Amino acid sequence: MQPSVPIGGNLLVDVVLGNGFGTPPTGNVSVTLGSTTVMAALAPGNWAGFPHALATAMFTNIQTPGSLQLSASYAGDSNWTSANSTYPTPIVVAPSTRAASNTTLTISPTSITRFQSTSFSATVSGSGPAPTGTVIFYANGMALPTTLSPSGPSSAVASLASPELALSFSNGNNQVIASYSGDANYNPSSSAPGTLTVDLSAFTLALAAPRLEIPAGKSSSVPIALNGIGGFNAAVSLVCAPSATSFTCGVSPSNPMVSGPMSSTLTVNAFTVSNAQIFRPVENRSPRAPSGLVALLALLFVLSLLTFARRVPLRWRWASACCLLATLLVMNACGGGGSGSSGPPPPPPPQNIPTPAGTYTVLLTATANGVIHNVKLIVAVQ
Repeated sequence: MQPSVPIGGNLLVDVVLGNGFGTPPTGNVSVTLGSTTVMAALAPGNWAGFPHALATAMFTNIQTPGSLQLSASYAGDSNWTSANSTYPTPIVVAPSTRAASNTTLTISPTSITRFQSTSFSATVSGSGPAPTGTVIFYANGMALPTTLSPSGPSSAVASLASPELALSFSNGNNQVIASYSGDANYNPSSSAPGTLTVDLSAFTLALAAPRLEIPAGKSSSVPIALNGIGGFNAAVSLVCAPSATSFTCGVSPSNPMVSGPMSSTLTVNAFTVSNAQIFRPVENRSPRAPSGLVALLALLFVLSLLTFARRVPLRWRWASACCLLATLLVMNACGGGGSGSSGPPPPPPPQNIPTPAGTYTVLLTATANGVIHNVKLIVAVQ
């Protein structure tokens, strides 16, 4: 907190609400300096290692000189009652002989997800020598102090020593302000508020068991536990990959919608299915008497007619023999039906080829919104 502010300067006020237990207060807090009131939105955060509601109010270009009272007021919500607080000493606003400074904030990147980080830098410039002193970055109730380093004849830069992780911020939009402390030549100054967008939504992946024992030729399953956190609500793609071609695996459902706890199933088959064989059609011929046998029978019949049927006129005997011979020849040629081929018989059912006994693995991969999780299952085939 700045005990005094030069005319035309800025004042940055941090407000902390809560008792460190349960759900932090929600809503807005009003901060008043003299006769000027600024509304600031509360955001959940950590203060002294415990959950609280945090807000930052900024008074810019203060032109009213004198000793101004600073106070904050909270109307309450469904869980918390109203609260009021007054700063113990007035804020003195007076002319200053020091020159004005200008502070510019840079956030890179301005949008991050749960597993990413961001960095802040501030450039402080003046009308004379390069400014010296410190810059404090205020974000989500955190105060991150840094030291200025000269970057030009009349400017200096301050940056975080290391990137700040996404989990340090609140889910959603976070207001960030850079505040310069001032030095012997320059008055303090604060940057315009910047916005850091944080998406803390994510999902988790786990197997109900790390190992699965399966008899060769059989199948077994293990449940998959999925959970959406931080407001996550998206489809998760699940794909399994066996470590050998001698067994197979599958996931059902393979593309579930995840917004909270839910489950899927990983099935492992300790066998492979053989390919169906191709069968050619078998030619089907009707039975036919040998042609030599038919001729012999016809000759014997003709001789019998000529020898034993002498009472019958000769021309009738020859006519009967010719008709019988023609009939036998036609029957032999037709065979009671023609030759042909029938359709192929139905293929035999697929055959399962058992997986050789041994230890294998299955890699399960879950993908959503550019985030990839992997988990490995050990498969023991007996």
